[in-house]
Formats: sequence, structure tokens, C-alpha cells
Amino acid sequence: MYKIRELKRTDIPAINALAENEGNIHLHQKEQPISDNTFDNIFAGNAERLYVIEESSAVRAFILFELNKESKQIYIHKLTVGTSYVKKGLDEHLYSKVERLAERNGYEQMLAEITTSSSIVHTFFEEKGWYRLNGSDTFYKAVL
Repeated sequence: MYKIRELKRTDIPAINALAENEGNIHLHQKEQPISDNTFDNIFAGNAERLYVIEESSAVRAFILFELNKESKQIYIHKLTVGTSYVKKGLDEHLYSKVERLAERNGYEQMLAEITTSSSIVHTFFEEKGWYRLNGSDTFYKAVL
């Protein structure tokens, strides 16, 4: 059974292991681990948030995003799904959680930079109504 929840300190090694594994599905061609400063900001309750999906107490996927209240935008920094969990709907659950948060709190746009060549990632966002900004190959935007 999958469970979606906010980040716990004990998740940090698993999050970075998922981020560093190039075989997993990522937004970026070369994904980097999450910095200690970013984790500190998340736990301090600043604009950054991270949700995980766990199964049997193990993290299988996560989404890292930032809330900008002034511009009413949410920027998705990372969305990672473990290879064994692709096509099981984990990306959909994480995305939907963030989208609902945006709608409930009056955010108008969601943005992400996508540098991966993975057709899975591009198709996922295009099916959600995202499009390239200004003809760019890497930026997508959805208006809520």
C-alpha cells in the first residue's frame, strides 16, 4: 500500500539515493542530490516543500517544489520516481497533491524546467496541459 506524506528527516538518505540514481525517472537529464540547505529550508517551513510516496516504509518517489506567494506560482524543482515504480501512478499522486494545494491556495501557475529526454516525463506533463514557454525546449507551464 502506498502512502503520500511530507518529508521526515529520516527520509534524507533515501531521497538523495533516488535523486542520484540515473536509472530512475527524473525531470532533469543529470539529477543532483538535494542540498542540506534545501532540507533545512523545508524543515523550517519556508517556501520549499517535499512530498514522498512510501511503500513498506521505503521511499519510492518524491516531488520537491517551491511556493511563491507574491507571484502566485509553484515551481517544481524535482519529480523522481524509482524505476521499479514507473507506470504505477506515483507521479500522478504526487502531481495531483501539489495541484490541489495550488488550487486551494489560489496559485495561478505551475512551472518546471524539464531537461530530460525521457518521453515518459514529457508525455506526462503534456497530457496535463503543460506547454513550452516561448518556444523553449525545457520550460513548461500550466495555468490553473
